[in-house]
Amino acid sequence: MSIQVDKFIVCDDIREEKTKKLLIIGMYPENKIRINQNFPYVHPHLSFFITFSTDKEFENIRLKVVDSENKTVIESPFLKGAGIVKEGQLLISVHNVHFNVQGEYKVIIDTDAESTQANSFSIMCEDNIKNKQTS
Repeated sequence: MSIQVDKFIVCDDIREEKTKKLLIIGMYPENKIRINQNFPYVHPHLSFFITFSTDKEFENIRLKVVDSENKTVIESPFLKGAGIVKEGQLLISVHNVHFNVQGEYKVIIDTDAESTQANSFSIMCEDNIKNKQTS
């Protein structure tokens, strides 16, 4: 079995309370980010919450985001794994993310053993969405 993604959330921020509960702030429905600015665009703060299960052994894990041309937009540092992991979660937050074009972006989980597309999200300019709806 490869990595199986159970939950995937794209949001503005994730905070942990003293009680260990997570606060998901500014979640994007259907993984669609709508902006009111033209491209290129810099997103001030973007976070990902991913839960997964696997039976493969790995030492390192990271999250990577690529655009439609497979150019890397986000690449987190490798996080140390714990050998054979049955379940895991990634909480990654990044600041000042540069998006050169609107469209779909793939989110990839990289480990020593494999790369798996966790999911994707899209980022669109509101003006373009309105123009598509009226035509």
